[in-house]
Amino acid sequence: MRLIVHNELREPRVIDATRVIIEDDLGNPVCAAVQFGPPPGGIIVETADAKNWNQVLRNLGIDKTVVVTDIEQKPLDQIVFE
Repeated sequence: MRLIVHNELREPRVIDATRVIIEDDLGNPVCAAVQFGPPPGGIIVETADAKNWNQVLRNLGIDKTVVVTDIEQKPLDQIVFE
C-alpha cells in the first residue's frame, strides 16, 4: 500500500508501507491499516470506534488501551472566514 502524506502546502511524500497506525496529537492510536498477502493483496482498516479496537491494537503489538468518548455536536449557525 502507499501512504501519501501531506504537511501543510508542501509537496506530498509517498511512502510504501504494509502497516500504518495513525495517532492523534496526544499519541493515542485512532486508525490502523494493514496490508496482507502479496500485491495487490488486501487491506484491512479499523478505527478507534470499533468495538474491538483495543484487541486490534494488541494483535498489532501495541500495548495501549484507548477509551473513546462520543461528544454531542451541535450545528453552527454560520461559519465566518476572516
